[in-house]
Amino acid sequence: MRDTRVNMGDTERTPARMVLRFLARHPRSVGTLAAIGITGAYVGFHTMLIAAGVAVAAG
Repeated sequence: MRDTRVNMGDTERTPARMVLRFLARHPRSVGTLAAIGITGAYVGFHTMLIAAGVAVAAG
């Protein structure tokens, strides 16, 4: 019987495994990306709070 599966034997290159492999090989890059992400979320959150405050003050 013939095997008709696509990408047979290519289970090592799934996107999740590629990301995990990158994170394991480049821990400093991961820390930098995490810091940038946290900073971006912090700035975005406070921008939203300021906008809400302005909207409330404007009535």
